[in-house]
Amino acid sequence: MPYNSKRKKTIFLMVKVLTIILVWLFLPESTAVVKFNTNIIDAKDRSNIDLSRFEVDDYTPPGNYLLDILIDDRLLPERYLVTYLAVDEGKSTKLCLTPDLVNLFGLSTEVRESMTLWNNDKCVAIDEKKEIKIQYDKEKQSLIISIPQAWLAYNDPNWVPPSQWGNGVAGTLLDYNLFGYHYSPNMGGSTTNFSSYGTTGANMGPWRIRADYQYINTETAGEHYRNFDWSQVYAFRAIPSIGAKFVGGQTYLNSSIFDSFRFLGTSLSSDERMLPPTLRGYAPQVMGIAHTNARVVLSQNGRVLYQTNVAPGPFVIQDISEAVQGNIDVRVEEEDGRVTVFQVNAASVPFLTRKGAVRYKAALGRPMLGNSASNPTFFSGEFSWGAFNHVSLYGGLMTTSQDYTSAALGIGQNLYDFGALSIDITHSRAQLPNEEQQNGESYRVNYSKRFEQTDSQISFAGYRFSKKNFMSMSQYLDWLNGNTALQYDKQAYTVAANQYLAWPDITMYLSVTRRTYWNAASSNNYSLSMSKIFDIGTFKGISATISANKVNNQYANENQMFFSLSVPIGIGQQASYDAQRGRNTGYTQNISFQQPESEKYLAYQRGWR
Repeated sequence: MPYNSKRKKTIFLMVKVLTIILVWLFLPESTAVVKFNTNIIDAKDRSNIDLSRFEVDDYTPPGNYLLDILIDDRLLPERYLVTYLAVDEGKSTKLCLTPDLVNLFGLSTEVRESMTLWNNDKCVAIDEKKEIKIQYDKEKQSLIISIPQAWLAYNDPNWVPPSQWGNGVAGTLLDYNLFGYHYSPNMGGSTTNFSSYGTTGANMGPWRIRADYQYINTETAGEHYRNFDWSQVYAFRAIPSIGAKFVGGQTYLNSSIFDSFRFLGTSLSSDERMLPPTLRGYAPQVMGIAHTNARVVLSQNGRVLYQTNVAPGPFVIQDISEAVQGNIDVRVEEEDGRVTVFQVNAASVPFLTRKGAVRYKAALGRPMLGNSASNPTFFSGEFSWGAFNHVSLYGGLMTTSQDYTSAALGIGQNLYDFGALSIDITHSRAQLPNEEQQNGESYRVNYSKRFEQTDSQISFAGYRFSKKNFMSMSQYLDWLNGNTALQYDKQAYTVAANQYLAWPDITMYLSVTRRTYWNAASSNNYSLSMSKIFDIGTFKGISATISANKVNNQYANENQMFFSLSVPIGIGQQASYDAQRGRNTGYTQNISFQQPESEKYLAYQRGWR
């Protein structure tokens, strides 16, 4: 009987303790610190039971927990084991998140590397970042983590990250184009022409081998000319880890600052095609601070461009498409009803780079111009760095193993409502054979602006002034190969603009180019065109274009008019008519029918002078 009495007391004690724990577990989170009354427990047992740890607000007993993890309302794909370790002599516990688990949170590299470790480097001290809020939902068995959006690495659901890229299928290819005609006039000799150009190559692992060819065979009045040439033979591959493309072989210099020329060598350049579509080109970052969980909406003229939810704290939105130009309205809607509205402006010129991004190009080799044996080895390098949100710095260097060096430095500035502007200066030094050393500078200004009120845009405007002794790399190579009758640039103006007229639904394009030289006549080119898309009855999407062009230089003085009309007449079928007239080229008309699916093309041409 005493044994049964003792057993009953033990069971009764266990029920009391269990009741206390259950009451604690299901208390609302907002409940204040709880003080437990131990008088309900037998006096001789009170000293053996410590309930003080349960008096700590939001206390979690030590142990392992299999939990769902939510990062800013984004659920990780599976449950993960997390551990609460006893600290402070067992009076409280601390959450232990392993480095491998924290790596799944999508933190930016800078934030992740700034976090320290504890518990013999087994746990990440994520609680040291006060901006990161962690809540353990005992009822739903989930760990809710709120991280400022600006601390997260970029993620785009419409983009496959480099870690998931493949090299493709190995194989060979041949891309060719064939052209041929025979001309027999009533008087004079006949002409027969056959030509072809294209690319052949092979894919092997990450490498792409390509060879561009061109062939021509012409016979006129008994004279026969035949020529086959490999214009480029090169290999290239992507280097995803640095977002770059490597090219080796015969290729052309790709530069935004210096003249292009053919060379034999290697090049390495950043390739924006490896970036998500919304991070290519230039667009400003939108930065702000959310006081609560908030929705950020970007719009233009009432049309929503982008919206996302952000956690409390700083946020950065960098995935604005480079196609967006003009003022962008930013609206931050807090969950407590507060709303903040401001504007940013997106305008671009070729040298503007997104904040923090670096674009670069480097090349090393020997130019293939004229007598390649006399051409010096050269190195070319250039960069564009998004130093600030609206300011980019750029520059470049071109130097040879002989006596030519050219260096450039410039700045690009987003002027908000006034468009975008870039200014640079290039200095050249050239020591020509049997000539005095030439030193000169070239100054360049580029401008771009969209006018929202009139729906017009100056897509590109440029001005360049070069001193008489300034010499480009191409001019230097020409001189080395015996072409000493060079045209030295003095001034160059370029304007390209477009205007949309709503009432007639017509888009107008204007292009003006003028070049002057220190030792030659000026060169001018003016072009104006208007285009319209309209419907007539059952014919939808009819396109009409009319344009005028004037060319005036030391080689030609030509005025041209052009008109075209394109009518869709079925699925994938199109009938076209165009006519052009020029002072020196006469009058020409063309009628054509095209069916792209079957690659059928039929054309008729008639003209006279």
